[in-house]
Order: sequence, then structure tokens, then C-alpha cells
Amino acid sequence: MGDGMDEVGESILDNPFWHAAVGPQRALAFGTGLARRSDALAGAALQRTDEAAFADLAELFAPGEDFLVFMREPLSPPEGWARESTVEFEQYVCPQLAPFPRVEAERLGESDLPEIRELVELTQPGPLLPGALALGHFLGIREEGRLVAMAGERCRPPGFREIATVCTHPAWRGRGLASALTGRLASDIADEGETPFLHVVSGNDAAARVYRRLGFAPRARLYLTHLRRAQA
Repeated sequence: MGDGMDEVGESILDNPFWHAAVGPQRALAFGTGLARRSDALAGAALQRTDEAAFADLAELFAPGEDFLVFMREPLSPPEGWARESTVEFEQYVCPQLAPFPRVEAERLGESDLPEIRELVELTQPGPLLPGALALGHFLGIREEGRLVAMAGERCRPPGFREIATVCTHPAWRGRGLASALTGRLASDIADEGETPFLHVVSGNDAAARVYRRLGFAPRARLYLTHLRRAQA
């Protein structure tokens, strides 16, 4: 997979959460050395995957704590860590946005969190971590006063911005709402001089078709690993 980006862009998107946590979103992360913790992002970010990185990670998580790490390769943690699960994703980048449907959308905020959580629980687009709304804009569509579709921004490494938590209530699918929200966010991101990207669970062909029609192209596979630090 590839989209012709330069080496800097390739390197950043190979480990986007690390570059976000030490770059534009460093205020939402803490830690030193080769590891960062951010409960609003993926949970943890690593510059590398060797024992030195896991030593720095051990300073950030207590025994028994679990968290998520998003990397270019599946993690094989050293002794003292347990891998609970791994999910493969395809990373898509949008160098040129195609025309997209226009619908009435509203900016979502903290007061909308109960409805946001309800829609996420119903549709399972991925984890909505604490502080997620601080990561960027979230847009929603309401029908008859009910939140039926939404999309938001998450990881923001230098020069790029991720679109995530795209979901539609089952009763309102097939109306182009996901395309409309993704297109609106991608357009806003491009207008601000950054490149939109996103991640799709491998095998989710329906979602992949939506994003391809919008101009997103697959570039790499990344892996979301659920890790737990072993009890002392």
C-alpha cells in the first residue's frame, strides 16, 4: 500500500500516536524517554518496541493496568506484560477529497456525551476514551431530536489529522450520513492545511468502500494491541 507521500510523511504515519503525543497533542500526554501515556488517545504510545521502551512504559502504568497501543506491527511484549488481543487495521489517507453529500450537522460537546456514549455502545466504532472530545471537532446529525450519526477527530501528528468514531444508528444506515460527516471533517482538515487520514478494521469492506469513494486510499496496515502490565 502507498500513496506517494514523502519519507517524512511516511515515517509519521507509521507511528502516528507517538508523533501526536510528542508533537501537537503533547499537552494530552505525559511520560519521558521512549513511552507516553494519554488516556484521551490510544492509551499509550511507544517510539520503539524494544525492552528499553517497555521499561519507560512501566513507569506510566501500575501492575494490573491495561491499555491500548497502536503500532505498525503487532506487539510481542517482554516478560512482565501480557497481550490481551490484537486487531488489524488498514490506514487510509486522503490526498484529494472527492465530492461528498451535504447534510445538516452540528458540533457536539460535553453536554452530548450521554448520547455519544449510547451511539458508540450500539454501533461499536471503536473505543471512546476519557477526554476524547478534547482531541478535536466532533460532528453529529440528529433526526427527530435524536443523535443518529457522528464522526470526530482523534490523533493529530504533525501535518495530519485522523478522523475516527464514525458511526450511524442501524435504523438510519444507507442514507449517506457517514459519507457526509467524514467528508465534512476531511474538508475542514484540508482547509486548515493538514491531510486527513483514518483507520478501518481489516475486512470491513462496507466502510472501506465509503472512504474510497471520498478519495481515501489505503497506505499501510497498523495493529491495535490491548496490553496489560502483569501483577507484581
